[in-house]
Amino acid sequence: MSIYWTYSGDLSGQFWEITVPDPQFFRRCNLPRVLSQINRWSGHTNRPYSVAEHSLFVAALLPADLVAAALLHDAGEAITGDIARPWLELIGRNSPLFARLHVEWHEAALAAWGVELQPGDRKCIALADNVAAFCEARALVGRNPHFSEFCSMTVPSEPPQVPGLNSFNFQHERPIYWERLYGEAVAIASVNPAAALNSYLRCWRDVSGLNDLSAWREYLEPEFKRMRSV
Repeated sequence: MSIYWTYSGDLSGQFWEITVPDPQFFRRCNLPRVLSQINRWSGHTNRPYSVAEHSLFVAALLPADLVAAALLHDAGEAITGDIARPWLELIGRNSPLFARLHVEWHEAALAAWGVELQPGDRKCIALADNVAAFCEARALVGRNPHFSEFCSMTVPSEPPQVPGLNSFNFQHERPIYWERLYGEAVAIASVNPAAALNSYLRCWRDVSGLNDLSAWREYLEPEFKRMRSV
């Protein structure tokens, strides 16, 4: 058996069989705190930048009814860790078992909160994920990539900047806001997406200078509509 030991707030912990994706794992592992302590980009950033903060960024770019899914889009990394994309692609090509389990653990996270996605929804989340990665590469990693490295969408010759992305340290300063937002957004989104988005935006304004993404939303909205209409 391949088992995995998870940390719990009371230090009790629990063993999990990693080859059997289980939605209950995400209910019991204190997911928000775990994601707030996992660095993206393998730590090669100018400040600690967590999977939790990245998830908030992605949620800010998406329509209101996809907020909960956005907060969960990298939840599987609570058990796999954040794997840099080149490594993920290499491992996936050479290990069908890993590729399958990687997908199934992410699906288990959605199932844990009853989040269902249509194919168009998944495309929208993937696009927002790539936009966030592009902005992170410029502001946090010190690269100046062309947007085509991340996706095929056409953007202005000078893409919108994201104020505050390279200065606010979410991971170490206020993780409690991620936990509060996570619970509110997931609980509310299924019945009131607008309330979930407002909850998200209120929390985000409290903790970050990254509160003006209107330029990116302007470019992304037509793409989202197109993806969800196919």
